[in-house]
Amino acid sequence: LACAEAQHASGAALVLSGAVSEDVMAVLSEGGADLTRCAFFDVPPTSPVSAARLVDAGAFLGFCPPGGSADVAWQDYPGRRPWRTEEAFVDALSSGPFGRTLLGSGLRFRTDLSAFGGPGICYAPDLLAAVSAGVGLGPASPPCSHDLRQAAVNFLQYAWKPPPPPEKIIHTIECHWCGARKPEGDHFSKFSFDYCSPKCLSNHRKAGYEPDKNGR
Repeated sequence: LACAEAQHASGAALVLSGAVSEDVMAVLSEGGADLTRCAFFDVPPTSPVSAARLVDAGAFLGFCPPGGSADVAWQDYPGRRPWRTEEAFVDALSSGPFGRTLLGSGLRFRTDLSAFGGPGICYAPDLLAAVSAGVGLGPASPPCSHDLRQAAVNFLQYAWKPPPPPEKIIHTIECHWCGARKPEGDHFSKFSFDYCSPKCLSNHRKAGYEPDKNGR
């Protein structure tokens, strides 16, 4: 709810991933979230709120490739993407709404980086470049890189408003002699007594610095 309220207040982009429930939609609505500034990544066909319904509401759809080029796990696990193969990923990406389709790198763990044996951050764009060049994966027609870049720019840009400057807190002290308040650091002290001016200090000195003596 806090994320939805922050998005409503700032107009910034909001990213969600996985299946979308009716409860999630209710929270977004309660928080005043603008669905045209929301991106839903890897929404499976079994999602209670379908990808088509999200598109009709003006949302962006995002797609990430399967980890390690193919997901061969025999058992489901939390956060599993709906696209098990490169071909399924490209087909899903090709069906995304024009101008509102986003491409994700799919990086989740260190082992997804090329330095640690994974496909690397360029895996998804390289895969699409190969498809566009007619290398494998059938007749799929994913969005071109220009359209994907433009969609990302449209999704991320918003009229940023700088936060108001913090309120300046001024600490003051009370003059022992006259009772006036003086900003801390601009006052005068003597024998644990605070004064607003040398004049008040002098008057208290004449009174022998008695704690119960003042000019008020």
